[in-house]
Amino acid sequence: MMLNACLNPFETQKKLFDAWEKNLATSMDRMMRKPEYMSLVSQQLGSTLKLRGMLREPVDATLKSLGLPNQDELQNLYKTVNDLESRMLDLEERLEDSEDARSAMAARMEAPPAPSAAPAKKARTKSAARATRSASTTTRKSPRSRKGGK
Repeated sequence: MMLNACLNPFETQKKLFDAWEKNLATSMDRMMRKPEYMSLVSQQLGSTLKLRGMLREPVDATLKSLGLPNQDELQNLYKTVNDLESRMLDLEERLEDSEDARSAMAARMEAPPAPSAAPAKKARTKSAARATRSASTTTRKSPRSRKGGK
């Protein structure tokens, strides 16, 4: 086995790296859990935030004197652009829906009428209309006969 490791230096290097990584992770985990370390990280974060606050006012004043927007103004602009984009997409969707409805209606109006719905070519007289109406009412079944009742 030792001979095989000597023949493949990459395998030996990988084993060494894996052992180093495991030991480093264990050591870092122990160190990061110590209250002293946590206190130092907390102080560093507090100092960084304080420095950021101290620098914000002079940076904003400099940007204003140059006629440039500050961070708050850029965030407001970004929000406005996002809102406008959302509204525009909604309007485009509504427009597409209305165009689809309009083209569907136009297609229905251009389509030839169905044969059963075609109007009669000759004008019917009142007596012919009555005869048609009476014939259709006499062939209808009564509600009782449809239900299978008496």
